[in-house]
Amino acid sequence: MNSYSFRKHQAGITLIEVSIGLIIAAIVAAVAFVAFQNNARRTKVRENTTAITEIVAEAKQKFGRTNQYTALNGKNDTTDPAIISSTIPKAIASAGNTYGVKPILYGSGIDGKVETTPTGTYATLAWGGVPADQCYDLINAVAQATNAIYVVNTSTVSIGGASGTSVVSTTGTISAANATTACNAITTTGSLYLVFDRG
Repeated sequence: MNSYSFRKHQAGITLIEVSIGLIIAAIVAAVAFVAFQNNARRTKVRENTTAITEIVAEAKQKFGRTNQYTALNGKNDTTDPAIISSTIPKAIASAGNTYGVKPILYGSGIDGKVETTPTGTYATLAWGGVPADQCYDLINAVAQATNAIYVVNTSTVSIGGASGTSVVSTTGTISAANATTACNAITTTGSLYLVFDRG
């Protein structure tokens, strides 16, 4: 009789075993959620990197080689040469980038501001809505295509609105400290002003 009751007692699951199972399930779910978030962030960065590099390459081809960066007015309307020429794809011009902000492209100086006496040497692509956690990755990804990058703590973009911390001082060379400081200054979403030349 003792051996029967012992076997009957062992057939159930204890509260400790259930608790351990729930803890393991919670850990697995947390790890999966973090992996999903990281993958989603990397996908967004990749999509935006592709769009930015394509726009910069198109601008260099269509305007830079003929010294016409001064024609880029950043109006993002039917008179904007960047949209007429499809340098900024029509889908992005109308609906915005993957962050939902319409980018603008305009002739500028190396400081990202509109020049009073335009030289046509530089253009700036203003890319808004960048989340703080994607800022640094995006800067790293597009640095090779730019001469300077300015980070501004607002998601909206404006012509000549590049007033922030320069995080790229020379083509492809990033100041990691400046990039970190600039991206950390973004409260929720910010804008990148990407300055590039005709080369």
